[in-house]
Amino acid sequence: MKMDRECTVEKINIVMSTDENYVIPTLVTLSSILTSSKKGTCFHVYILCDRNFNYACRDMLKKLEKKDGRIEFTFKEIHDSRLDKAVTTAHISVASYYRLYISQMIEEERCLFIDGDMIIRDDLSEVYNTDMENDYVAAVKDLGVQSHMSEYKEYADILHIPSMDDYVNVGFMLLNLNKIREDHVEHRMIEAIGSGCKYMDQDIINKCCYGKIKILPLKYDFFTEYYGSIAEKPPDGYSEEELSHIEERACVLHFTGYFKPWICTRLKVNTLWWNEAGRVLDESVYRNIWEAALEAERKSDWSYIRGMAEKAEQVVVFGFSEIGKKVADHLLRSNVKSIAAFADNDKAKQGMTYRGIPVISAARLEDEYPNAFYIISSQNGFIPIKKQLNQMGINDCRMIRYIHKDNTYYARLDEKYTEYEKKMQG
Repeated sequence: MKMDRECTVEKINIVMSTDENYVIPTLVTLSSILTSSKKGTCFHVYILCDRNFNYACRDMLKKLEKKDGRIEFTFKEIHDSRLDKAVTTAHISVASYYRLYISQMIEEERCLFIDGDMIIRDDLSEVYNTDMENDYVAAVKDLGVQSHMSEYKEYADILHIPSMDDYVNVGFMLLNLNKIREDHVEHRMIEAIGSGCKYMDQDIINKCCYGKIKILPLKYDFFTEYYGSIAEKPPDGYSEEELSHIEERACVLHFTGYFKPWICTRLKVNTLWWNEAGRVLDESVYRNIWEAALEAERKSDWSYIRGMAEKAEQVVVFGFSEIGKKVADHLLRSNVKSIAAFADNDKAKQGMTYRGIPVISAARLEDEYPNAFYIISSQNGFIPIKKQLNQMGINDCRMIRYIHKDNTYYARLDEKYTEYEKKMQG
């Protein structure tokens, strides 16, 4: 491994998984690791990717080697038909499952796995040298689960584990690769890919490694959804020391949820990501993603969605849920009279009505509403629903995604956008 002569302390093995859609966030995460690391620390970064991961993206990452001699890349291609069964969501792709293959893909004794939607703000040497004993994984208790534990109590039964108390987030993990290989844990994890777990590969790791997971302090995986509000309602499961000034002390900021920095500029905490992006990205690349984020935000405004609905002869809200009902309520309050139907793939919901609006199957859409404009209200199901509509001959210009802005969004909103958001929401 050729490294800069300044790398005199240690080598840290890092594994990340990515695809074309995540290469820029991955690059920014890596830049933050270098920015915050001690001068003498060097990194061997293994990139898990599909065999078709294009070379322009690979070169974009490899440029970091030329900029900083402390880092070296190795690309590991994964191709396994079992991944065809992987459950995905609107913002979690099949690449998320690549972490299940790590112990097969690299021969190191241990490594850190780091998601591409993170910013690292402190040196990683201490956590990397954590004593793993006989544990397979070291990770942080999932902040979302801990904050809503009452909603997850029964989920342990679904996973066939005793409790959710030590359920961890797998975005940042230290892996004891020797022990995982010794006990053949990777085989159990990979075989579970098609099991339909709600939280996908994260559920698989928690289930297969249960009882062999070392809990890391919260500072190693702090969700930005709770940035600025954690003191108002401290979750159980963490010590007072962990929670104290966590926003300032967090080593790992995890940009969870839909409002990722590269598609959202209005959240105060996202500025930290854009600052790092400005350090590592070429000016033209930075400008392009900034403009794309502004366009994505414009299309997420109610004023834009309402304007599109007003132009439509018929409107179909795809997704009969509480959020779907809120979409319909807002349109009705805005005097949009063209809501023809809700569509939903759940047969149990078909035949219901809401405010006189029927819920129908997707199969009936084109026959009954051939000129409809579609508002897809499903938060996680956007990609499969979009694909379903495309296969029915409905092109992208006839649909839009509704992104629900909840209390965590407004809690993190930069003050300069407060009045704008109120105006846009009508």
